[in-house]
Amino acid sequence: MTARTDQEARERILMSDNEISARNKIFPRNLTARSNSALERVVGNPANTRLESGVANCFPGLEFDVRTLDNRFFPGLLFRFVTKPLYPEEGTIPNQQGVRLLYIDYLNDPMLPETSELSWVKKLLTDYDANGKLAQAVSKGRWYLDWIEQDGKRLSMTDPQGNYYSCEIAWRFIRGLSPEGELRIGLIRRDALDPKPYYELVGERRRYVNAAGLYDLAYRPGELTESMCNPWSHDFRDCACHYWASNHPDVVIRDVPGSVEQAGAATVYVDWLSVVDRTSTIPAAGTIAQNRLFQIDHYEINQKWEKLPFVLEGREIGREYRPRQEEPGQPYGSDQELIDELSELARMELTLALEYLYALLSLRDPKSAEVRNAKWPGLAADLKVVRDFILLVAVGEMAHLRWANEMLWELDRANIRPNGWRYSPIVELAKNYPTLRLERRLEPLNPKTLDRFIDLERPSGEITRAYSRCVATLRNTKYPVAAYELALRIDGEGTDHYERFLGIKRILQAYGGGSGSFPYLRKVIRGRRDQTECERALELFEELRGHLGKAYAHAAERNSKLERSCIDAARRTMLMFRDEAEDLAEVRGIGVPFWDD
Repeated sequence: MTARTDQEARERILMSDNEISARNKIFPRNLTARSNSALERVVGNPANTRLESGVANCFPGLEFDVRTLDNRFFPGLLFRFVTKPLYPEEGTIPNQQGVRLLYIDYLNDPMLPETSELSWVKKLLTDYDANGKLAQAVSKGRWYLDWIEQDGKRLSMTDPQGNYYSCEIAWRFIRGLSPEGELRIGLIRRDALDPKPYYELVGERRRYVNAAGLYDLAYRPGELTESMCNPWSHDFRDCACHYWASNHPDVVIRDVPGSVEQAGAATVYVDWLSVVDRTSTIPAAGTIAQNRLFQIDHYEINQKWEKLPFVLEGREIGREYRPRQEEPGQPYGSDQELIDELSELARMELTLALEYLYALLSLRDPKSAEVRNAKWPGLAADLKVVRDFILLVAVGEMAHLRWANEMLWELDRANIRPNGWRYSPIVELAKNYPTLRLERRLEPLNPKTLDRFIDLERPSGEITRAYSRCVATLRNTKYPVAAYELALRIDGEGTDHYERFLGIKRILQAYGGGSGSFPYLRKVIRGRRDQTECERALELFEELRGHLGKAYAHAAERNSKLERSCIDAARRTMLMFRDEAEDLAEVRGIGVPFWDD
């Protein structure tokens, strides 16, 4: 075979490969660049900008905002999607939200060629002409999309009560239109007197790209990026899509070194963009509007944004960052010792959750009349926060119960079965805490109980050390990775529980009990397990434990369907138990006796 023949054969092989690539729709990414002379520099999007190449392209990405494509969903018209302001100013024009018609732009629209024989194209060209009635009408007033219709189905831009939808809902309507078939739209002038001027147009939905993957030529250079924040640093405060803003802190714990007067700074979350002195520990407000009044403005953002402190682990770092040093845990000596410890920790997690739940039920209901009419005006709000904090911690302990069980069944699956051990669900209570060298207690949330909770959850405490040993043991590659990662996760959540209890202490210390009574506590006495009034609550609690045990057993067997069924049943039972326990404490002054000793 000659060299020339060999070269031709190779070219034929390559040609067949290209044909296969074409059939699989594999295109080079520089088609946009090739459409112009290589020597001509043009203004517009990058040469490789394509729908599939965008970062987070359902919202503004790094290259473009794909939502801008729908501004030209109807041939010859340019719309803008206007959102409803979260905090409208007085005296502004009402009802500005929706899909507003910006102007008619049809002269260079590839969907509306002058030589077209399509009846709908001819009709639109007549309507859009400068001398046409539509062009004359939309030059005055505020015109909006009133409805869209396709395949006989009409979607209105107003809700059943006649209120205008904000742009987010309207955009989803338009995004769902089919590129095939006839499309009808209605335009209406909102700022006119009744009967309001109204036009109906017929056309087709625009296709964003052609067969080669190029954008429709109706889109002008720069249109796909014009909705993105500029300058980008303003995004620290005013980004409505939260794309960039998701990467900056909202509330943080301030770095206030060595000040006894600012001892509360360790638990107070403040607004990161606040203009107040950095040593201040004024808590952040509950809404964007309330915080906005005290945040840095655009001038300050442009001048000093780089001076805002770094935030690591939820805390401002004004000095050299030094990660918290934790003592490495000592691995357990055997598989049996590890399994025994995990079993004990599972029982401890459930028992702790019940201690916290009992303390929560000892707090007054923030919606009760006696709280609303109390002499402390902030008591209801404080009670709501404290109850929410305790509930979050209790839910966290229940999650740890699940994870401790999961670590055990992962060990069983990995054939780590010392002395013939096999996994069975652990939903029993601990009679005491051998790991903590403490007794279990059911007590109301008085200052003594709260201090005990803080000591229990202290990051340097026995619970943390116990899980550190589990982490050190499970790090060995003979153990399943899933068990190791679960241990890491539990080990890392202790600080959150500790800080929540510190926050509760800061809130409740304002309500001192001079005579041993506290205005935030109910008058609750722990009931007895043989007490008739407690019978229903205890039945529901035992039913709840039964559902959890079955759910864990099904999860260990990888039967997700039955597991979900049991989890759903447990949730329903938990809601009934909550109502029964609240009623028992509020009406009868009895705390649920999870145990008698």
